[in-house]
Amino acid sequence: MNVFTIKEAETLTGIKAHTLRIWEQRYEMRLCIDKNGRQRLYTPTEMKFLLRVAYLIKTGYKISQIAKLAGLEIEQLTVQFHPRIPRLDTYFNRLSDIILDMDVNEFKRLLTEMQEEYTAETIIHEILLPISKHIEQVSIVSKRKFTQSVVAQQWISEYICHCTEFLPKQYQNNMHLFILFTPPQQNFETCLLFTNYQLRKHYIQTIYLGKNIDPAVLKQLLNRFPHAALCFDMGYMDFSASFRNYIQALTEFAPTQNIFYSQQPNMGFYANLPKNVHGFKGVEEILYWTEVQHAEP
Repeated sequence: MNVFTIKEAETLTGIKAHTLRIWEQRYEMRLCIDKNGRQRLYTPTEMKFLLRVAYLIKTGYKISQIAKLAGLEIEQLTVQFHPRIPRLDTYFNRLSDIILDMDVNEFKRLLTEMQEEYTAETIIHEILLPISKHIEQVSIVSKRKFTQSVVAQQWISEYICHCTEFLPKQYQNNMHLFILFTPPQQNFETCLLFTNYQLRKHYIQTIYLGKNIDPAVLKQLLNRFPHAALCFDMGYMDFSASFRNYIQALTEFAPTQNIFYSQQPNMGFYANLPKNVHGFKGVEEILYWTEVQHAEP
């Protein structure tokens, strides 16, 4: 049975575990299934309910009010747009529901609805990537993969690839070439896919290798494209301990090529890195670098 622990429920909803326990006792809310009376477990249906409750609290409802509402009333309230909540947050909530249900047809339908209001870049950056990261963090906390997590990452990746495929296939004087990848043991690639989308949108040529790439593959490619820059995404793995060793391994066979790595909030700051190694928080920083390089005589 695909169930979530209370710790995973806390990570997914943002509601503290002790708060969930208090709600059950104080308001007689049946939020979970019990296993031997000790461990609280949540089915996907119960997780959807908790996400809806968390959303209503953001809109200004109190838990005492929510506890008096029927499940259908709560569901109807969470698909409505509220003046206190940005419309994108409402879409985020609705997509979370769909992912828990693993309803691909509803996922596509809602994307079509959002495309009437927002650009593909906004949808990816403001809704799909935050959902993707959020789900990945739950998997990291629990140290296991959920069916919903695997399915959601696949849907989101397919949408980003679809949007990338429709970008103009022309490049900016072929001045710059980026090889994009994630390191070995790193399978989270939705952020890297979005970086590829943004670079391609700005007419920069890329070679997209994908996830979990062995350095030997990179070395072989650089023999063919010696002026290419390397660009990798570290995802949300605990990669910090081996980061310098990995950079050293890259610079041994790419001592002059520029190497870009995505800076995640939990990474901290790395000082005294080689001059050809650059951290970036957004693709704008890579684009600025390409402009500077293009302007140099």
